[in-house]
Amino acid sequence: MFGLRKKKVEAPALRSESDNSSQKKNKLIIHVGEASWVARILSPDTHKTLESFKSIELDVEGNSSERTEKNIRIAFQTIPETSLKDVGEILLLLDDSKVVISDYGPDIPEGISPGGIRDFAQQRLNVKEASFGSMMYGSEDDQKQIFAFIDVDDLRRYLGALDQHATLISKVIPSPFLFFSRAQKQPNKVHATLHMSDMSSSFVAIDKALGQVFVRTIPIGTVSLVTAIAEKMGISLSDAQKGMAKQNYVKDLRLGEHLKPEDEILLSSYGKVLRPLLNEVVENVSESIAYFEAQKLGGMIEFIEIFGDLSAIRGLDSVIEKSLFVPGKIVSEMPVDLLCNEPETATINLLAGSTGNLFSVGKVKYTFSESRIISSTKLATRKGTLLQKAKKKVRKLRNTNPESAHMMFGIDISKFMEMLNTIAFEKITFEKNKSSDTFEQTLKEDRMFFSLFGLFMVAVLYVGWTYLDEAQTKYANTSAGISQKLKNNAVLRNRIAPPEMSTNSNAKIQTVDKVLWAEKFLSIADNMDNAMWISDIYLGDDTRIISGNTVRSKKLTIEGAVLPSTIGHILEISEYIKRLENDKASFMADFSDITFGGAHIDTTDQEHIVRFTINAWYDKNKRQKPGQ
Repeated sequence: MFGLRKKKVEAPALRSESDNSSQKKNKLIIHVGEASWVARILSPDTHKTLESFKSIELDVEGNSSERTEKNIRIAFQTIPETSLKDVGEILLLLDDSKVVISDYGPDIPEGISPGGIRDFAQQRLNVKEASFGSMMYGSEDDQKQIFAFIDVDDLRRYLGALDQHATLISKVIPSPFLFFSRAQKQPNKVHATLHMSDMSSSFVAIDKALGQVFVRTIPIGTVSLVTAIAEKMGISLSDAQKGMAKQNYVKDLRLGEHLKPEDEILLSSYGKVLRPLLNEVVENVSESIAYFEAQKLGGMIEFIEIFGDLSAIRGLDSVIEKSLFVPGKIVSEMPVDLLCNEPETATINLLAGSTGNLFSVGKVKYTFSESRIISSTKLATRKGTLLQKAKKKVRKLRNTNPESAHMMFGIDISKFMEMLNTIAFEKITFEKNKSSDTFEQTLKEDRMFFSLFGLFMVAVLYVGWTYLDEAQTKYANTSAGISQKLKNNAVLRNRIAPPEMSTNSNAKIQTVDKVLWAEKFLSIADNMDNAMWISDIYLGDDTRIISGNTVRSKKLTIEGAVLPSTIGHILEISEYIKRLENDKASFMADFSDITFGGAHIDTTDQEHIVRFTINAWYDKNKRQKPGQ
């Protein structure tokens, strides 16, 4: 149309092995978190840092995979093309809380095939396709293997964000495994590390002598604290970050202690937001230490190395260092610096367990093979070349010694092969000489079998369709009934609480002087998140301090549970309380205020759920009739 031709776009070619050997290229190491990134370009010989780059603004929109993908894309848009043109290899260091780590034990039997590991990873992650990486740890006499699993869809998204530079990537490393490599070189046999990244923290403990390893991910990081302050104060993320870098809001939080109500009142508005989040980090580390020493039978942890950009929040480094169950030691080096110091160190590569195509550039598909990315076309050519070489060797062997084709273990098998051919010929002749009646009878029996099989399948499909139709009808009737009940409830609610009338109106105002529990329960259910549920609700008497006076009043106690999340379960609980407080017409019609009764992690549950308590204080004066 319009006389224009579509321009053909050529996919960038992968560098050949000869090019890499003849000309050494720089190495790019990029550490990508869920809200920020940092990159280093190293020289090929001395591993000296030539250039450094880092993110400017924080971005917490989307889920963890979307944030990570966005940060990778922004990083390669920020790094100048003049710097990238001299890069021959890329190492990607990930702070991905979705990466699952598993060691040997009841989960993965020793000697399992790569396909079996991938099947296990798919079940563990509940995904369609998974990749894995592994590394050895422990003493020389008792070497064990540890695995890391990742969803291949996430891996493809991360590689796709690299655009044309994806062909240069050689390793995708989960950040906790840098500390495994570091522990192998430490003099003490037991080594523990706490790494506070953007939206999560990881605790790693390893006993080299006993071969015990424990890794725990805590859904709270440094940016989680900034996000919580920004949401609570109603300010932007950048303003909250600048304020927390200048002002020390984390001092006098008394982490790990049980504060009395009068002590909690003295906390600043910032302290009331930050203390529950930091307390969760400290409590998780304490529980992890106890589990590692008692359940995993690891050695005693004498101190913990603390990594992360803690300096971004003023005073956070000293608070974390002093509040842990065992002495803490702040390490000035960042995780990316550890990898830059020893880029060839043995660690896990999440690309190693992948299979099939990972990404495409133009019409060319790429996969991972033999420690590097290679095009599927080149991989097929390589396999074809190896097959041709093998056939050539066999052909050469036959030409050199023709008799070897008829010899096996020094015995002439040509006569034996002739005998097998004779038996096969006699069998075929016997089959051909069968009577036509027998052959027709066999055809009849086959037709009857397939007819019965077809009828059986039709019956199965009919029963399945009938069951599905019945289920759909039942669902439609139930939905209609619930909708009708909701409409009736709305009508009754309007009768109970009619719109406000003007003061000049002589109409009689209808009021109710009792607690409407049905609307309370509806409000409790309507305002819950999908990952939250209620376990108990009861009414009781309790005392509270108001303006320095002890007052006894009734309270409604709501006990529930919530699944851990990357934004922090305390924030989710506080949002739930806020939604209840905003429901003035129904839930807050009989209560003066709602208080947070505490939260704790239930370690007896397989998912380590967080149980919480909320108290709603009854106010009998809220439903008084006019004139009372």
